[in-house]
Amino acid sequence: MKRLIVIAILFLFIGSGICKAQEKAFVFGFNLSPNLGWLKTDTKGFNNEGVIPGVSWGFITEFHLLENYAISTGFNVAYIYGKMNFQYNYSIENVNYPGHLTRKYKLQYLQIPLALKMKTNELGKIRIYGIIGLGTSFLIRGMAKDEFKKNAGGTYTDEKANIYDDVVFFRESLIIGAGIETAIAENVILVTGVKFDNGFMNIMQEDKRYIVEDEPKVINNFIELTIGVLF
Repeated sequence: MKRLIVIAILFLFIGSGICKAQEKAFVFGFNLSPNLGWLKTDTKGFNNEGVIPGVSWGFITEFHLLENYAISTGFNVAYIYGKMNFQYNYSIENVNYPGHLTRKYKLQYLQIPLALKMKTNELGKIRIYGIIGLGTSFLIRGMAKDEFKKNAGGTYTDEKANIYDDVVFFRESLIIGAGIETAIAENVILVTGVKFDNGFMNIMQEDKRYIVEDEPKVINNFIELTIGVLF
């Protein structure tokens, strides 16, 4: 439903007018943006362990519909991290041990955003913008650092646990952000801002080794400092 609303808004602007001559119809560029990610859950027995720094990088494209409105898309490779603890039957050398697991998630996604970007008129060399849309993401890599405490005593650590099959392949999110575009040279624009990427799908696969809940409900969110260049 959220995707349909965004697409309907975009088509409304397409049909409402023609881009003015002073606005380039198409711009492209690159971004490298640090982020802070976390996991959110209401499932009993699963606890968030705080925010973890990550990063995203990618290619930006903007198609201007009117002077101050554009469709923003492209692709991002996003490293979204988070940390949780929960009760788990952990497999060590093909033997399951009940205990308590603290897992640092290191998830890598390919994200294709589709958003409406709204900008003010030029204020000297700057423009203020706001952005809203959807982020469709596909899991590229799923790794974790596991710290496991057995109920019977003893600990086990895996610095490079492969959890790709424990995480859902598809992720959908709502993107909201704002920032400033600064003209730093002819046809070169520096983009700086803040973006909140709010996941709204459960990222966890069903797993019988979870002790409290076979399929916990967990979403991952991140907030990033957007740094990019448009040409």
